[in-house]
Amino acid sequence: QEDVQAMVDWWLAHAESYNLDTDNMSMLGISAGAALMLMTASQAEQDRFSSLVSVYGIYDFNHLSGGPLKFMRRRLFRSRDPNVWKANSPLFAFTKSMPLLVIHGTADQIVPVAQADRLVQERQSEGLPVTYIRSNGAPHGFFNDARAPQSQQTLPRLIQFLKNPRGETS
Repeated sequence: QEDVQAMVDWWLAHAESYNLDTDNMSMLGISAGAALMLMTASQAEQDRFSSLVSVYGIYDFNHLSGGPLKFMRRRLFRSRDPNVWKANSPLFAFTKSMPLLVIHGTADQIVPVAQADRLVQERQSEGLPVTYIRSNGAPHGFFNDARAPQSQQTLPRLIQFLKNPRGETS
């Protein structure tokens, strides 16, 4: 998480030299990086980003299957306490009003699509802006192959979201 914050700080410090509009910044995270991105955004003093994109992210650290993922949460939080994992899980900790795009495949064998479903439902019930691309039959990592049908179907919708994260009509 500190690495993500360091990246954000670096871009803000160098925004002028790259001609970046700091009032219109988005952040995208993939898999564990999506969880780290949401954790970082949740600790921001204000809604720093105009939008966030989470691609097959981890949203509930208490409900992970597989040895590597279980090991990751202990290393990330330096704790074996499920209460610590829950307190840091984006499902419970990310309540910012920044527009969020969630992209997740229904055939994900690493992070169950149910985690994304629940995050989206929670945000909707709280009235927080969320857009969901639930990619039928897509496995974890489907964006790694730009030729995959799910990638080709998802990319235009991702670009559209980044251009207009609040879905405003003109």
